[in-house]
Amino acid sequence: MKNKQLYKKGLLYNTFCMISRLCTRKHTITQQEPIHAPVVYVSRHQNFYAPLQMMFWFPESLRFWILDNFFERKACLDQYAVHVFHKRMKLPMPIAKLAATPIALVLPIFFHSACSIPVHRGTKAIIRTLKESVKTLESGHSIAIFIDVDYKKTDGEITDIYKGFLYLEKYYTKKTGQHIQFVPLHVSQQNATIHIGKAISFSENRTFEEQKEQIYHEILNALNQLKITQTAEK
Repeated sequence: MKNKQLYKKGLLYNTFCMISRLCTRKHTITQQEPIHAPVVYVSRHQNFYAPLQMMFWFPESLRFWILDNFFERKACLDQYAVHVFHKRMKLPMPIAKLAATPIALVLPIFFHSACSIPVHRGTKAIIRTLKESVKTLESGHSIAIFIDVDYKKTDGEITDIYKGFLYLEKYYTKKTGQHIQFVPLHVSQQNATIHIGKAISFSENRTFEEQKEQIYHEILNALNQLKITQTAEK
């Protein structure tokens, strides 16, 4: 049974979502089959469009996987100053740091308020991400993960996604004896819909290593198919 107070969202997050719902186009939910929480929703990032619309319009309270750089002020400042404003937007570093400062002041507070899960990618601390995620699922809460490597890409098929999230299955099964439902999801800007696909799960009769690549491709194909379907319905 879900403990609604365990991951209660903070005032900043709730206020931001409330105001944003008044200023943005409502996204309706469509789904291919009934989904019974807790699950792990997997989606394209679409340059922040998908996570934002899920914050505003998704009917279930989710915990989002967010890169750990966005939880600490200095790391957040470096991320935006160097990678966004300097490298991508070609601003001189002094101006880039100035532009990044207000973002670095607010964003870490916001993601803490959202009860997001820090993703310690590429370090041994990723174990903390997996353990916190398993704890979340055990409490009855679902998780949302945005898995495309090129997070800025908004059109066309995706051909490369991160695979590390699949190790959640290994930890979850070891802890609970059950399998995670990975649910592909696509947020359509054209149709203003959040389309939920069919759950994909590991099976009992094969090991995690034997199935990992198969599940990876099933999720990748499902995400691309959801995109195609939503575009055809435009």
